[in-house]
Amino acid sequence: MYQVNENYFETIDTREKAYFLGLLAADGCIHKTIPGKRNTRISLSLKVEDMYIIDSLAKAIDFTGNVRVITIRKGQYTGHQYGCLLFTSNKMATDLSKYGIIGSKSSTL
Repeated sequence: MYQVNENYFETIDTREKAYFLGLLAADGCIHKTIPGKRNTRISLSLKVEDMYIIDSLAKAIDFTGNVRVITIRKGQYTGHQYGCLLFTSNKMATDLSKYGIIGSKSSTL
């Protein structure tokens, strides 16, 4: 099991938090909760060359889990790799929603 600082986005009071908030708005994803199954999932995926950015976010939120490198196995982009940070936190998802970062944010932001 991993840990994460669920209060990180409670208040946006540093440039670093503002940067990561914008990054999640642009490239992050809030996955809808499956009732009775799990907490809300939050993810950020970037090309593997930008793993240092994902690692910086993981460090900032005190994430103790693994940041993954995923290889696409089918389709047009077979063989391409991307980095992915994925974790669950209802609290952080609620805090992010105050800034418009919600599931299906592409149609609202």
